[in-house]
Amino acid sequence: MEKKSITLLSACFRLCNALGILWAQSVGIGTANPHPRAILHLESTTQGFLPPRLSQAERDAIPVAARPEGLVIYNTTTKCLEYWNGSQWISACASSAPCQAPPPPTASSNSPVCAGEAINLSASNISGATYVWTGPNGFYSTNQNPTISNATTAHSGTYCVRVYVAGCWSDPVCVNVTVSPVNSVVSKALFPASARQLPSGFVIGNRLYVTQACTHSLSPLPGSYAYDVTADTWTSIPDPPQIYSLRGAFELGGYGYVVCGYNGSYVNVVHRYNPSTNSWQSVASYPIAIADLSSRHAVGVGNYGYVFGGKNNYAGCFRNEIRRYDPITNSWTTVGYLEGNSGSLGRSLMFVFEIGGQIYYGAGCRWDCTPRQDFNTAYRFDPNTNTTTLLNNTPFSGPVYTYCSSGGYGYVWSDGLWRYDPVADQWSKICINLPAPPDIMLPHGGRIYFINTSHSDPNLRRVYEWQP
Repeated sequence: MEKKSITLLSACFRLCNALGILWAQSVGIGTANPHPRAILHLESTTQGFLPPRLSQAERDAIPVAARPEGLVIYNTTTKCLEYWNGSQWISACASSAPCQAPPPPTASSNSPVCAGEAINLSASNISGATYVWTGPNGFYSTNQNPTISNATTAHSGTYCVRVYVAGCWSDPVCVNVTVSPVNSVVSKALFPASARQLPSGFVIGNRLYVTQACTHSLSPLPGSYAYDVTADTWTSIPDPPQIYSLRGAFELGGYGYVVCGYNGSYVNVVHRYNPSTNSWQSVASYPIAIADLSSRHAVGVGNYGYVFGGKNNYAGCFRNEIRRYDPITNSWTTVGYLEGNSGSLGRSLMFVFEIGGQIYYGAGCRWDCTPRQDFNTAYRFDPNTNTTTLLNNTPFSGPVYTYCSSGGYGYVWSDGLWRYDPVADQWSKICINLPAPPDIMLPHGGRIYFINTSHSDPNLRRVYEWQP
C-alpha cells in the first residue's frame, strides 16, 4: 500500500470513529491483508511501534483513577516497556508476572536541620536496586543517599523512596524532614578575661555571675565576674576563699552557691556569695567530695538547693545521689537517687533545670569508666514528694555543656540548642546563629544570655542575647 493511501486510510479510520461508525473490518498499515482479529495491524521492515515515553516521575504523576487497564508506556527511568494491570505497573523487564515486589528499604534523614544546612537522606543498601526518591517541590533523585544543599524551610515535608529490583518495585517508605528557620542573637559586651573553660554561674537580680572556670587541663583559674544586663557591662568580683574547677552552682534566697570542685583532687567545700556585701563565706560541706558538675548541675527550687550526681575519686567513680541543701539548718540530706532507685547508675555532665517547681534532669555520661557510657534518658524529680518519673528520651546523648530554663521551657546546648516542652514531654531543635558555642547560658527577664569564655578569638568571647 502506498504511503498516501495509508495516510488516507488512517484519516478515514479516525473520522469514522469520531462519527461513531462501528468497524467490522480490520485496519492495516503497511499491509493490504490485516489480521481479521486485529482492529489495527501494523507492518514494516524499516520502522517500529513507538509508545509514549515517560520518566518514572511523569508516569507516577498520572492519577491512579485516570489510568485505564492496559495503558502502555515506555519508562525512560528503568528503560523498560510497562503496562498498567489495574492495580500496578507491570514491566516487560520482569522475569515473571505478576511482579514480586522486593522488600522496601529503610529510610532515614538527619532531620531536623537548620536553614542553610544540608538535608541528608539515606536508604539501606539493597543489592541490585535502583533507588527513586520523591519529595516536596518536585524533588526527584535516583541516588541511594541524596543530599539537598543549602536547605530552606520550603524543603520541609515528606520524602519517600522505593527500589526497583529485577523489573519490580517495592512499596514506598517515607521520612518527615523539618527545616527550621535560624534565630538571630544580639552581640553584647566582650568577656573581660582570658580564655577559660567550664565556668559556673548563677543569676541574682539584674546580674549574671560567672566564676570558677579552668584551663584546658582543668587547673582552676582565678577571676570571678558579674554582668549587668541593663548596663551591658562586666564588673570584677572577689573569688571564693578557695578556687576550684568543675563546680556546681545555683541561686537560692538571693545568694549564689558554688558546690564542691576539683584542684588535683576532689573536694566537698561549699561557698556562698552575698551580693549585698560582695563577699563569700563557707557553709556546710557537701557529704562527699565530687566534681564534674558541668556548668550548673545543681538548682535552687523553693527554699532548698539540689545537687544531682557527679563524680568522685571513690570506688564506683560516679555518684547517683540527689541531695538537698537547707539554708536554715545549713545541712545536706539525701532525698533521692538518679533513675529513682539507689541501685541506679551514677553519671555526670547532665542537664538539671527547674520548671514550675519541678526539676528535670538527664543525658550525661560515665566518661572515664570502661566501657564509656553515654545516656539519653531523662527524668522529672518532684521536690514535694521526692519521687522520680521517667520521661521521653532526649534526641541527644552523652555530656551536655550548658543549660537553663526560661518561659516554661528547658534549654540544653549539646550538639546545638534543644528546647524541652514539659507539657508535651517533647524536644525540638532550635536553630540559632551563634558564631561560637556558649560555655554557659543564663536566663534573665524572658531572655537567654549565651556567654562564651573559651574561644581563642577574644572578639568571640562575649555575651549574646536571645529572645526566645
